Amino acid sequence: MVPSTQIFGRLMPCFHQFFEGMGLGGCISQAKFKSTAVAIMGIFFSLTTPVGIALGIGIKKNYDENSSTALMLKGFSTLLQLGF
Repeated sequence: MVPSTQIFGRLMPCFHQFFEGMGLGGCISQAKFKSTAVAIMGIFFSLTTPVGIALGIGIKKNYDENSSTALMLKGFSTLLQLGF
């Protein structure tokens, strides 16, 4: 049996992605973009998470979280998340 914390950890990104998509869809529909722009945004939104997961799975075996490259990437991604 899987512990409840693992189930929560696996389901939380799904809920987050769903509600983020709902909010983004509402904003896009109110903005009255052209249909090609809406299609492009939908395609990018639906592909970014699976591509990110695939990349994560692909590099998992070779990833050393204490290497200098990993620490720099972690710092750079934090920098981008904070909006700098």
